[in-house]
Amino acid sequence: SEGGSDSSHSQSDSSSSSSSSDGESGSDSDSSTTSKTTKTTSALCVQSLSTRSNIMVMQSFLTVNVLNLDGSIREGLYHEFKKHGEVTRIYIHGTGGSRSAIIYFRRPEEAERALEVCQGKMFLGAEMQIQHWHGNSYALTYISNYSEDEFDPGCTRTLFVGNIEKTTTYGDLKEAFERYGEVIDVDIKKQPGNNPYAFVQFAELSSAIQARRKMDREYVGRNRVKVGFGKVNPINTIWVGGVTNSLSEQQVERHFGRYGRVTKVVINRVTNQALV
Repeated sequence: SEGGSDSSHSQSDSSSSSSSSDGESGSDSDSSTTSKTTKTTSALCVQSLSTRSNIMVMQSFLTVNVLNLDGSIREGLYHEFKKHGEVTRIYIHGTGGSRSAIIYFRRPEEAERALEVCQGKMFLGAEMQIQHWHGNSYALTYISNYSEDEFDPGCTRTLFVGNIEKTTTYGDLKEAFERYGEVIDVDIKKQPGNNPYAFVQFAELSSAIQARRKMDREYVGRNRVKVGFGKVNPINTIWVGGVTNSLSEQQVERHFGRYGRVTKVVINRVTNQALV
């Protein structure tokens, strides 16, 4: 029926002596096209992310692989767009200059608000180019190189792990959780008369999200553990990954000093990580 409508519309355009029925058919086609164009959507597409990200990486003197770069982009987009609504998932597609992101919101009005506020806003050193995304989840399955994270509004890199055994060790928890990503630290808290609890910190936010989803109510030793996101407390230290051997403490201090006074930089040459 769409083919017939298009044909009628074409004939209406090419001949001034078209019948009224042809004109009506063309009008219906125009209305249908307009309806499709203005159809509401809860998703946005942010285009051409790769070049911007690579520039920022070089400026930071950091080297990261493609997966870490995609994870960093996803995390940055999440924190940028969650201000305007509930972000439910983010897809990163493509490589090089064609890398783009599809951001899904819970409601169409949230996507519309984010588009109005963020269009042209600076992200990773360049202005964002945003448009409505009218694709669907089925279409995404046919596009290669997509990675998906479903974000929780209260997610952090640190997980709370409750109901662990009194004999559970640092190594036990690290082994259980590092299958989901790099674990930075495990801090076990002892409680007189009660089972201990722990905080497990990941390098990547996406790792913590996946570990929370997979490990909650799972066994660590003989106990089913309770896993949730840890509470965020303001601190004056940030973690930096991908620090090369040629990068000195002074270079890191100069780079981050543009945002405030840096009191100390500690680089771990074994793990290529730093605390600022």
